[in-house]
Amino acid sequence: MKRERYLNFLSDEVYYSLHHDLQEEIKEYRSISRLIKRKESKKTRLKTEIKEIDKEIHQLKKDQTEQWGKVIIFKEEYIPNVSVTMYIKKKYKYWNCTLRIKGIAKSIYLGSDKKLRQQVSDLYQDDDVIKLNTNQFRFKLMDIVSEPIKEMIRTNPDDFINKKVVFKDLISLKKDVSFSSKS
Repeated sequence: MKRERYLNFLSDEVYYSLHHDLQEEIKEYRSISRLIKRKESKKTRLKTEIKEIDKEIHQLKKDQTEQWGKVIIFKEEYIPNVSVTMYIKKKYKYWNCTLRIKGIAKSIYLGSDKKLRQQVSDLYQDDDVIKLNTNQFRFKLMDIVSEPIKEMIRTNPDDFINKKVVFKDLISLKKDVSFSSKS
């Protein structure tokens, strides 16, 4: 029945006996039918290619997982894990930064919530810092302290681990920090 869709059953004799406008309509119909067939073939070919690519990706992910076991030591040894936490003691809020690298944990006291917010607000001349909720402020502190800590570790890791670090040391290394309650 597919042949009938393309109007191939018309003999040349019948086709050429038709009025010119009708011949043009049949040509257009056949052209569209061929185009549909090509597009369907292309779709089938692309589906096959996508399946092959999916298989390649699957294999690459397996290879990546195998390699991760070999290179995780570098992450543990050379990339610090930095987190900022708030704790409450006798109705007052305090901020701490915890750093883990090479199996060593180092805690850096950042300051009380009120003083820390004021200090950051004054330093960056942005009163919106004081209005940020706890979670937003924690992320802003992470932005401030993460890179300076990583830079201190890159330049002299042993000195950093043994040295007492305070918040002022960290913000003195941080440049171009912008605060906003919208971000």
